Amino acid sequence: MSEKNCTSLELSKWLFENGCDLESEYEWDVTMEGEYILSANRGGLKLSYVRPKPIYPAYDILNDICVKYVEEFWGKDLSTIATHTETILFCSQEEDDIVEEYIKLYCKFNPTNI
Repeated sequence: MSEKNCTSLELSKWLFENGCDLESEYEWDVTMEGEYILSANRGGLKLSYVRPKPIYPAYDILNDICVKYVEEFWGKDLSTIATHTETILFCSQEEDDIVEEYIKLYCKFNPTNI
């Protein structure tokens, strides 16, 4: 999985801090030097005495956010789901920043959208 397909560290952290702790195949893990790297989820602790920083799930934008967890991110209304997923698919061909900003603005984990 490339970083291009997954949520950035910034968005992953924002989602986690706003209550999104859904399972993911990938995560932003911490190296011994304290740097974050994208890695496969090994099912470890999110924060432990070994790691000075928390691990954040890294969601596959098209698979996790638009398919697997579509209701958790966008709700149950089919027209709303279609609008959001189509917008993400369209924008994902342009700039990654646009997709991530869109997710932040409109997903259910944004406290202003509850």
